[in-house]
Amino acid sequence: MAWRLLPTTRRAEKLRFDWPGMLTLGVALASLAFGLNHVDTKAFGSSVASVQVWPFLLLSLILLVTFYFLEHRAVDPIVRPHLLGNGQLRLANVMSAGAGLGESGLVFIPALAVAAFGMSSSTSSFMLMPVVLALAVGSPLAGRYLDKVGSKTVILVGTSILAVGMLLLSRSSASLPLFILSGVLIGLGLSALLGAPMRFIVLNEAPAEDRGAAQGVLTVFTGVGQLISGALVGAAAASAGGGAKGYSSAYLIIALVSVVLIGCRSA
Repeated sequence: MAWRLLPTTRRAEKLRFDWPGMLTLGVALASLAFGLNHVDTKAFGSSVASVQVWPFLLLSLILLVTFYFLEHRAVDPIVRPHLLGNGQLRLANVMSAGAGLGESGLVFIPALAVAAFGMSSSTSSFMLMPVVLALAVGSPLAGRYLDKVGSKTVILVGTSILAVGMLLLSRSSASLPLFILSGVLIGLGLSALLGAPMRFIVLNEAPAEDRGAAQGVLTVFTGVGQLISGALVGAAAASAGGGAKGYSSAYLIIALVSVVLIGCRSA
């Protein structure tokens, strides 16, 4: 069916592929991932100062700056510079990074359930079900209301719900019903940030010939947020002494980040 129905239109003018930009971006992201994945959350300061972390983070920063200038010179750049200069696209990318931060933070919910309620590891994994079910319900609702009230309202409401959910999660270590409620709110909030609304902004703001690249950039920012989340949540939890108190502190930080995102979107 796909062979018969998908369009086969090709660009009339064949331009040279931007290998320098592709390689620079690839190495920058690989270096960032390597550095963040070697952060020891139990010894955050010393691990960041180690040769397995800071040189790779520095290299990633240098390469990303280099990539920006390379794309200005490329005949057919991987990411056209105007995609990074557009205010709405920049905002969508920042919001996507924040969504990735919140999404990846969900990985630690079972660990919080074990520490707070003494659950077994197998039972605690079911504590993600409220989030998953809320995502399943919230995603089509977000898409439906996107046409009625617009992307700004949907994203603001979703980010606000996410912030409330993360705040409640940071205070739920003594109450299982509150723990479950916070999971539902987090799922509903993420459904407005990980799905149609962000794509809607990108499709409206990016020129037709750059929509594929703009969607790719959005995915990259989501992945960067996910990478940062693992190091941030782990480091915050460890610095607060670990256990329920440590994870609660980490989710409070994510709630504060969500509040900042609300301010960015409403500005």
